[in-house]
Amino acid sequence: MATPQELNQLRDGPRTPREQIWFDRYAHHRLEAWRRVQDPLADRCLENIAFQRPSGLLDEVERRAAEEGGVYQAFLDHCHTVPGWVDFERMELGRRMYRRHGALQGLVLMCSSLVEGYAHNKPSQVLVATGRLQKDVSRRIYETGQMLHNIAATDGLRPGGLGHRTLMEVRLLHAAVRRFLSESGRWDSDRFDLPINQEDMAGTVLEFDYMVVRGLRRMGLYISHQEHEAMHYFWRYAGYLLGVDEALLTATVEEQKVLALQLTSHLYDPTEDSEKLAKSLLAGMAGKPPFHLSY
Repeated sequence: MATPQELNQLRDGPRTPREQIWFDRYAHHRLEAWRRVQDPLADRCLENIAFQRPSGLLDEVERRAAEEGGVYQAFLDHCHTVPGWVDFERMELGRRMYRRHGALQGLVLMCSSLVEGYAHNKPSQVLVATGRLQKDVSRRIYETGQMLHNIAATDGLRPGGLGHRTLMEVRLLHAAVRRFLSESGRWDSDRFDLPINQEDMAGTVLEFDYMVVRGLRRMGLYISHQEHEAMHYFWRYAGYLLGVDEALLTATVEEQKVLALQLTSHLYDPTEDSEKLAKSLLAGMAGKPPFHLSY
């Protein structure tokens, strides 16, 4: 849940001309438009590939790229082309911070970030429609933990790195889920907009970045502004690899805070489904490693 200070800032609105630009950039009507945009590069790849494990999806895309080129090669080219704003040395401090505090990061994700995300009713309907979280809680959480471990490895986000490949696999998995929901008839686009859309994807980046830093600080961990900037920069590139449009990848931690405020105020709508998802997560992980916490 947003802190009292964040809610006050949202109520008071922009305090500087720069904040005015950000509040306008992420105004609700603009965020609403992003709910009709998904990830065309990844989605085109999955139009004719049968659902399988994430690593298998990427293997198949690479095989077809070598044989056919086309949309498959376009996806690989996008993932392996490093944007001009990326400086791997600059994000090294952020990588080390996530590596150093991996256990606490996992605790914050499980008990704060993910639970808060479930209160965003429209995005959380993907979990409801697929039934993945309720059926296999611990496996999904451990898979997420493995992803975080991989991207925080040495050179993990560099093209060819383990984390880089893992994020490509996750991106294709999201495309497979979108296709499944589209073909299954289980998704109501009139009520929930397009599944795993750009606003939802940007919100996921916030869960792993902005909300984690906020949670770590709430637990008493000191994180300097320089360290926070590096952690944000690290996830800015991770978000790019996951298919988030660069227009939704904030350039500073101050801009990211405004996006978080606007996105939360746009989507926060806890329902019975939100409660069920949160309880399923906490019950499914109770007593299990690495935390062995009671329900």
